[in-house]
Amino acid sequence: MQSFLGKSSGKGALSLWTHNLNSKEFIARYQGSKSYSGPAIKIGAGVMFYDAYAFANSRGYRFVGGTCLTVGMAGGYTQGGGHSPLMTEHGMAAENVLEWEVVTPSGEHVVATPTNRHKDLFWALSGGGGGTYGVVVSMTTKLHRDGPIGGVQFNVPNAGFADNTTFWEGVVQKFLDLAPASVNTGTHMLVIISRDSLFLYDATGIGKTSQQVAAELKPFTDHLDTQSIPYMLATKDSATLYEHVDHFHGPFPYGNLWVTQVTGGTFLPKSSLQTTQSTKRLTDAFRLVTESGKFVVGMTLFNLAATPGGRASHRKGQTATNPAWTDSVASLLLISPWDYNVPRSEMLSRQRELTEFVVPTVRAAVPDVEVTGSYLNEANFQEPDWQRQFYGSHYGRLSGIKGQYDPNGLLYARTAVGSEKWAEDGAGRLCRV
Repeated sequence: MQSFLGKSSGKGALSLWTHNLNSKEFIARYQGSKSYSGPAIKIGAGVMFYDAYAFANSRGYRFVGGTCLTVGMAGGYTQGGGHSPLMTEHGMAAENVLEWEVVTPSGEHVVATPTNRHKDLFWALSGGGGGTYGVVVSMTTKLHRDGPIGGVQFNVPNAGFADNTTFWEGVVQKFLDLAPASVNTGTHMLVIISRDSLFLYDATGIGKTSQQVAAELKPFTDHLDTQSIPYMLATKDSATLYEHVDHFHGPFPYGNLWVTQVTGGTFLPKSSLQTTQSTKRLTDAFRLVTESGKFVVGMTLFNLAATPGGRASHRKGQTATNPAWTDSVASLLLISPWDYNVPRSEMLSRQRELTEFVVPTVRAAVPDVEVTGSYLNEANFQEPDWQRQFYGSHYGRLSGIKGQYDPNGLLYARTAVGSEKWAEDGAGRLCRV
């Protein structure tokens, strides 16, 4: 299982291979918590999403999971927070965890829950980053009764315009102006913006029909129609999450998303999409960083403060996930797909460009925010301010828990909590700072 930040590899390191820990257990009524007594699933650390989705689906349930189907469910995904098409309805993946089964660096085999003597370890594992506090053997998480999901996909190519400005201002900025209205109703969207197109990978409406989701997007498509801008739109009504994911992100088991890329990321606070002035600044930044054709912008749009059914699914601070999630409207992936047809030196040059130009340019388009924050699983491993960007105000508490459970720094991963106490030498070996 790979990590965009290289946490799954290290020169001369001893890595623990959990791939074969593939146990799956359905729990009809979880009994280990005073606050929850519903259905749950206990899965081994090696279970990947495609396998877990099929297991839950066969019993009529779904869980909060991702759309990269070969990612490990209990690994860095959930331990880093875990965003999902279900996050507005059910909260983030880390907020659904009921217990962690862990081997600590001292060799103690423990089960951490929100209320037992390892509650601090439970909190840290639930969003504070993988490969840091202990070796997770299994995870138990909530299941939710499955149900209908409406999905919409569309593509607006940058072609046939008299000038490039029409695409950026008439398509991209207009979409950014109108997108918050959809996500505020609980709809989740994944969008890819490049110099060639605006591609809505999928808009997911839990408990909605595809026509309801399309109606939410109608102000944008009406604008395209009025301006005679061509686009392609498709809808899909699914009876289950499994069917929805298979259609938009499948086919199972491997999915259709690329995983080899130069990666950076940042959050967009809600203020960045509140006025035409702010969306204009952001549009200009997207245009600038993608105009070479080397980089694209991936946007996961959401609103964790939305209250589908009259209730809030997300409660800020109950897990170690970056607090910036609550105050954001999007998590951006700023990426350059790995090009195997160019010299490696060219890709290393793109990594420098990402660090020194692409990410700073986008962040500079967000006014009056000192730290935007970043999703620690989808970020730049060379982020210079990673403690604040990845962990926010939780870093101090997480560092204390790291010191309690791993005082000797046995577990190391780049940009993980406590990694600032080590430095890599020229040969890639670790030395204490």
